[in-house]
Amino acid sequence: MRRRRAPGPAVGGTGGTCVPNGDEPPAGCARCHEGKLPEIVGDGWDTYGSTRTLDERGNVVAASDAG
Repeated sequence: MRRRRAPGPAVGGTGGTCVPNGDEPPAGCARCHEGKLPEIVGDGWDTYGSTRTLDERGNVVAASDAG
């Protein structure tokens, strides 16, 4: 099955959006790193993404709003 939409995590927080394949994420969001896409709610990458975020340089850091 081919993914039609990919998650776009928020920079500096645990929110985000889904972005159609081929489209750029909106300002304030980024693309998930290759191989780190959550497939279903509650899977390992979904849980990981709910406690971490990206800084302005794209580095993975602990999210201050995780909870």
